[in-house]
Amino acid sequence: MEKLTDERIVDLFLERKEQAIHETEKKYGRYLLTTAKNILGDEEDSRECVNDALFQLWTHIPPDCPKSSFKAYISRVARNRAIDRAKEQGRQKRVPSEFIASLDELSEYLEDAENVEKEYDGILLKECLNRFIRSLSKRKKTIFIGRFHFFYSVSEIAKTLGCSERTVFSELAEMKRQLKNKLRKEGFYND
Repeated sequence: MEKLTDERIVDLFLERKEQAIHETEKKYGRYLLTTAKNILGDEEDSRECVNDALFQLWTHIPPDCPKSSFKAYISRVARNRAIDRAKEQGRQKRVPSEFIASLDELSEYLEDAENVEKEYDGILLKECLNRFIRSLSKRKKTIFIGRFHFFYSVSEIAKTLGCSERTVFSELAEMKRQLKNKLRKEGFYND
């Protein structure tokens, strides 16, 4: 049986047909599981997290509706559920160090962003980060997004790109320096 298009799956959610959940799981289940597992590091917790994410999709579509990429929308839901689960369970010591490390690497530059009180400032910060990511080469986007969106380890990124871990560390350090300068220039970071 052929997989449905994302548009058709969204239509099924909007029509309140349970088939939407099954089709989402069939098409993206493995992807969502990998996303959750990169954060939680535990297969069983990750499966529960994916189930929670699918339930959240069912309860939120409608009234919400993915405005652009369905895959990005469901990825964000699964990632946020995994992060929430890690926080709820107070499992900092059991969470894979790559997850903690990747968040810690950016937290120094985004401290003020976590305390942004106005939604408008949050939108401006998001636009600034998007401009920064768009300015990166394809290779650097792969490294940056792999590390800070999917929480891949440096060794996984190096293996994917066919380079050394030292090279990935070096490129990450350079991108963090560039991001820090951009955030400073646009008023989001003061040292």
